[in-house]
Amino acid sequence: MTTRDEEDGPTFETVDWAEVESRRVPPGRDLLVAGGFLAVSALFAYDYLFGPVRGDLLNVGSPVGRVRWDPAGFDWLVLLSLCLLFAVVVVPLASDRSLARRYWRRLRRDRFALAALGFLAVVTALATVGPALFGKPSIDPAVRNNPPLFVTVDAAAVGECLGRTTGPATDPVCHGSLRAPLGTDNLGRLMSRRLMMGARVSLLMGLVASMLMVPVAAIVGTVAGYFGGRVDGLLMRYVDVQGTVPAVLVYLVLVYLFERSLFLVVLVFGLLSWGGLARTIRSAVIQRKQEPYVAAARAAGAGPLTVVRRHLLPNVSNTVVTAVTIQVPTLILAEAALAYLGIGERYSRSFGQLMAVGLDGLDFARVPWVATEAAVALALIALAFNVLGDALRDAMDPRRERE
Repeated sequence: MTTRDEEDGPTFETVDWAEVESRRVPPGRDLLVAGGFLAVSALFAYDYLFGPVRGDLLNVGSPVGRVRWDPAGFDWLVLLSLCLLFAVVVVPLASDRSLARRYWRRLRRDRFALAALGFLAVVTALATVGPALFGKPSIDPAVRNNPPLFVTVDAAAVGECLGRTTGPATDPVCHGSLRAPLGTDNLGRLMSRRLMMGARVSLLMGLVASMLMVPVAAIVGTVAGYFGGRVDGLLMRYVDVQGTVPAVLVYLVLVYLFERSLFLVVLVFGLLSWGGLARTIRSAVIQRKQEPYVAAARAAGAGPLTVVRRHLLPNVSNTVVTAVTIQVPTLILAEAALAYLGIGERYSRSFGQLMAVGLDGLDFARVPWVATEAAVALALIALAFNVLGDALRDAMDPRRERE
């Protein structure tokens, strides 16, 4: 119900709190999110109890035979992260389309942000479906060391030149070709395919690690900010202590106990890098809990859980989204650094491993584009996330005038 003050003109909205508190049926969006988590849990239980999901059991076929899905630990983290991303970002924006349109109007005014968003959309699409459409990197020594487009190398260092060969017969030069627009490495693998696989690893690292951070940081930050006092002091002291323990050190210790894997990298960095996000959420909650709508909810008899779930968390979600977007580049670069040092996942396909191989003395002299292209791709992805994060922070700032 809305009423209008005849003198001052502002519009106030009153809520029937008794009706809200008495509602027992969750909204459809909550049921949808819960269904997603239940589906992942059911698949995990089936895989744990009965083994891999096989097409012959599900009566699912494919052109190349029956489907067999044998997920590892990291695959389950990816599925859970997608469900959480859907719950945190997609569902709130879909349920409030006017808010989504307002954010989009603000965001599209920033050309650099639009360029970063478009770049990340293309990279995500290529990393997701590219290997299935164009194939995964395959070794073909016959076409090793082919240069990218507009680059020439000594034909003697190349296996079979995919482009045209010019120059004297005693010293021919191999030109880049559209058959391998980004060139090939020392084993004849197409660099375009290798970069797609590297982008997939980086994006999955950023997605899963950030989605691990969000629930922990949201719970700690919200509880500390809302209750304050000793609870706030205890939780923030823990955050301070955790901040003194480098995630890299914990990872190195766990490497000696468990097998090196991307799962371990994501788990360690995701669960030890949420301190800054928790502090950001805490500050936002302290500010929001002083608002009149929170006082009205308390006066209507709403309990702490209801106030936090229905009034505080939805109003600090923009803070979470922007903080996570800015945190993603740090996580991507951390994974690349571990892979470059050779202590990441064994046989990793990430940008770090690609740069480590390309920067080898002999290989860098013959195929300098391998490390260069990997470094440029990694830098562009990190830069795009930073630019987009800054733009989202401005677009979703609640202090901005309603447009």
